[in-house]
Amino acid sequence: MKNVTYEEYQATKEEIILGMIHTETTTLCECGCELIIKMYVTKENGIFYEIDDEGIIEFWTDKHQSSRYYRSGT
Repeated sequence: MKNVTYEEYQATKEEIILGMIHTETTTLCECGCELIIKMYVTKENGIFYEIDDEGIIEFWTDKHQSSRYYRSGT
């Protein structure tokens, strides 16, 4: 998987949801860890998925299905 910058992470997210009507679903892991799963769904652009595991965000979209990692604070 590819590591990316904050700018690349933000650009990918904006490609899907910017200016679009979307729904956001957030799920917190019930196992006691810090895992947060988010899904942004648009009719026009598909879905942006992200999993935040204590500041390491793995994300992908329907348009770009390869997973990428963004490490917050870097």
